[in-house]
Amino acid sequence: MLSIDHKRLISLSACTTLFAPALYAKVDGDTLKRGKESYAMYCAACHGENGKGAGEGNFPPLAGSNWLKGKPDRAIQVVLHGLDGEVTVNRKRYNLAMPPQGQTLNDQQIADVLSFVRSSWGNKEAAVTSEQVEIARKSTESRKTPWTQAEIEKRYGLPINKSKVVKDNLIMHTYEGKWNKLPDFTELEVAATEEEHSGYISLQNIYEEKNFGVVWEGEILIRSDHTYKFALECTDGARFVLDGHEVIKLDGLSAKARQKQGGVTLKKGWHKFRLEYFNVSGDPQIRLSMGIGGLSLISDPLERVAPQKIILSAEEQKARLYRHFVAGGTPYTLSIAYPGKINLAYDTQSCSPVIMWKGDFIDASRHWNGRGKGWQNVASSSSTRLESKNLFGQSAQFKSYKLDENRFPIFVYTLGEEITVSDQFTPSSKGFERSLTIKNTGALRTLPIHLQSMKGAGMDVHCNEDTQTPDEIRVEPGVTSLKVNYIWK
Repeated sequence: MLSIDHKRLISLSACTTLFAPALYAKVDGDTLKRGKESYAMYCAACHGENGKGAGEGNFPPLAGSNWLKGKPDRAIQVVLHGLDGEVTVNRKRYNLAMPPQGQTLNDQQIADVLSFVRSSWGNKEAAVTSEQVEIARKSTESRKTPWTQAEIEKRYGLPINKSKVVKDNLIMHTYEGKWNKLPDFTELEVAATEEEHSGYISLQNIYEEKNFGVVWEGEILIRSDHTYKFALECTDGARFVLDGHEVIKLDGLSAKARQKQGGVTLKKGWHKFRLEYFNVSGDPQIRLSMGIGGLSLISDPLERVAPQKIILSAEEQKARLYRHFVAGGTPYTLSIAYPGKINLAYDTQSCSPVIMWKGDFIDASRHWNGRGKGWQNVASSSSTRLESKNLFGQSAQFKSYKLDENRFPIFVYTLGEEITVSDQFTPSSKGFERSLTIKNTGALRTLPIHLQSMKGAGMDVHCNEDTQTPDEIRVEPGVTSLKVNYIWK
């Protein structure tokens, strides 16, 4: 039985986030050294050198992450196949796309980097072996798409945040309209419905500044029989309903946040709730708290940070790499900002450049802020799109890439069993010089040369300073060099 008592308000202590402890096995020094080097090369650009997430925490942290706890299978699979969609790490939600690294890193590299992150920044987990990675790779070798958090949780589990009081079946309905008091949302057409798998009430999913309504429906966990205090704070209007009974209502328009409280006697167990909110005045804010002796948040903080552009660029002399999905590429595209505001995106499936552009590199806010999904456009309105096809017109097998002293990547791929190609781009004020070193361990070969078709900003392309590009190249046993120049018109 539920009874509402607006006079009886008892306070309570704040909740603490708890995770199940994991067995710690010390990682040897050589593994740590290799793992640290690989982390700096492949991971730090997004997750930060200190593991707290790049861009002041806009990327998911690895420090203290529950995703790294326990058996390594979960983390291995995320590295192998990537991760897409909304995820929750340390009670904060992110919506981004982590590209798969299984083609880029071998089993030993993945084992080393995971051993490093699982034993750094307060993490105390067992070392990962290359044999574990090999087994994990074979078990999902047919997988072609990144994982989602729901899939990871179902197959590998995630340590539970024992302080969470909202069940993961939380549903959010959004509405469009302009009201001066709370409408009857049951009579309105729903604009969108989403599942909030993280179980946290938040306006971070709402990008409208005003003239919208939202209804959350879910279940709240009551841990013991008691009288609980609820506090609702918002701009404009909101209503909190528990087990079908209205507990708190704030109605009308108010550009300034206001608060109201209500007391409810509840039995231990799950209780259904409904939270309604509308905003017309702008600067939308809502917060719901509960407790028995002090208040603990069961929603995100009151303030909502508006998405801001995060323009990435190269350092003065060193390149910057971006591993998120870029529009015009594939999930296997690596984008590079070179000094002088010259940029390209390289597809490691076809082993070829697919976009070249001048000016700003990438606006990372789509994936670093809020729930940005999908593909990130390059920051320049003037770009050249190139056909995703290998220079030699045949199937290439990408092997790896390494960085020189200026962090310019050198891509390595094979053409069959006897030919290995090292592929590097050097920027200039006019465009790019592409240097290819072709190592042939077999007999004399003749390779066709295929210059990619282009769309967008015009470029001239030619080989070895010639205005006429040959149709093929003779590759003698040993090493053969080839240069391709990409010059903006």
